[in-house]
Amino acid sequence: MVEYTVILILVVCIISWIFTNNFYNYFYSKPRDCQDVHSYGHAETGVYTIYPEGTLGFPVRCDMDTTSGAWTVIQRRVSASDFYKTWNEYQVGFGDLNGNFWLGNQQIHMITKQGWYELRVDLTSPDNEKAFATYQVFYTSDAKTGYELFIDGYNGTAGDSLAIHNRMKFTTRDRDNDIYGNNCAVTFVGAWWYEKCHDTNLNGDYGNTEYAKGPTWGSWKGAYVPMKTTEMKIRRWQSWNKNV
Repeated sequence: MVEYTVILILVVCIISWIFTNNFYNYFYSKPRDCQDVHSYGHAETGVYTIYPEGTLGFPVRCDMDTTSGAWTVIQRRVSASDFYKTWNEYQVGFGDLNGNFWLGNQQIHMITKQGWYELRVDLTSPDNEKAFATYQVFYTSDAKTGYELFIDGYNGTAGDSLAIHNRMKFTTRDRDNDIYGNNCAVTFVGAWWYEKCHDTNLNGDYGNTEYAKGPTWGSWKGAYVPMKTTEMKIRRWQSWNKNV
């Protein structure tokens, strides 16, 4: 009888621990983004699976090192890479989550529609100088509206090169949504929320030093200096559902 009581107490303690610790969150509540992954106790940068509302889940790269971590990386370039892709390729995403990649316009939309997200852009120049830009608000619309960019609240050391791209639709070499006479993606060998045409071209032709054709950030290094590395990452600071 005593042994039975001891076992029962142990079982109750274990159940109580499960329901009050990250163990329960990890196994019974699927992470919506890297903010959730971080809150469930994962502190290492790497690839994790997230489940934004309305999706079956997909893998992402979580940056757990920059500032306080919990960033979902949506774009990354760390070496020579071809980002001159089609609309469909940008829609579903391409590349290697441990290397160079674009997460996918549809995935970015599904993540950012869950709440208020901030954006951080980390840049490294060819001579290894570093700069960053943050935006308090970052959101992209759905495919029907051209994955339109909504951005606001700049801060940082790189200057605000995204300002003119606010409210612009996404343009690729085979889908011209910019407000220029020609296709900006073709002219500047990339894909972006082009206006007519750009102040930044982070999906441009890697290493290209011709005017505005490389992955440039105009307000920092101008239009002739392609970035050595770029990383765009987002982090939720408020959910639409206040109960989550």
